[in-house]
Formats: sequence, C-alpha cells, structure tokens
Amino acid sequence: AAPAPARPPFWRVQSRDLWAVALITLGVLLALALWGRQLGPVGSGIDTACALLAGWARVLLPLVAAGAGIALLVDRSQRAKEDADPSDGADPWRLAVGTVLGLLGVCGLAELAKHTPSFSNTHALKTAGGYVGAVVGRPLHAGLGTAGASVLLVAVVLVAVLIATGVPIASVGRALRIGGV
Repeated sequence: AAPAPARPPFWRVQSRDLWAVALITLGVLLALALWGRQLGPVGSGIDTACALLAGWARVLLPLVAAGAGIALLVDRSQRAKEDADPSDGADPWRLAVGTVLGLLGVCGLAELAKHTPSFSNTHALKTAGGYVGAVVGRPLHAGLGTAGASVLLVAVVLVAVLIATGVPIASVGRALRIGGV
C-alpha cells in the first residue's frame, strides 16, 4: 500500500487564521499603548517609538493592524462559503506591502504639512510625520515642491489602498458610477 500523503504543517494550513489573530492582537495592544496609555512602561516606549517613527500617523496603526486581521478573517469565511481558490482573497504579504506603502505616504504627507525643522527636534517629529515622514517627505519636497510631492504621496496612498484591499481600480470606478446614478 502506498504511504499516506504527508500532512502540511499547521502553520501552512492555518496561516491566514494565525496572521488574523496576530494582527488583531497587535491592533488591540497598539490601541492600549497609543490611545489608552494602558500598557505600562512598555506601552509608553511603544508610543514614543511609534511617534518618532510615524509621527501623528501612529494613531492609525491600531486600526490598520486590526483591520488587516479582520480582512483575513472575513476573507476566510467568504471562501469557506464559496469554495473559492485558496490563492484568491486577502493575502498577508499584500496587506503588509499595502500597509507599508500607506504608512510611507501618510507620514510623508504629514511631513509636508508640518515642515519639521530637523531630525534632532524630536517633539516636532512626533507631531508631524516622524522620522519616516522626514525621510520620505523632505527629499520629495526638495525635488518636486509641496504640490508635486503632495500629488505623488496621495497617489502612493491610493496605490497602498488598492494593493491592501486587492480591489481593481476599474471596480472602484464602476461602483462610483453606479452609486452616482
């Protein structure tokens, strides 16, 4: 008799579920640290690090993390109902790329809005786009001016949303046309 096929490891079979739980947990922990100041000294350190890294955009991080996790769960339940191809739907890597691009775009836009004076002025960095915003926004502002950099960064945020959601732009256009009728 032929040997039974080897079962794949649980982390492959349940990778979407594991990613979903991890992202939702991260979102809740970030909310406790960034919004509620309820995570003790670790939370205070996380808030400071996120403020320096992403500036005011850090307040969005809990929503992004939990939203990505929920998207993975909703996608899982949709596929179970429809028996769709497992390669379709929410993908943790696509969500990660979309999130990183979105963070770069939002932090860059925050930098343009606040014009932080220097990397050593940590208070100004925390209220603007953080170090990420400064690294992204300043060179774009120097090369393209405020208007050009703003247009480019808004496009980056739009691309981030399209990548993270997996929604083709043609579908968005059709939905807007139908909604406008």
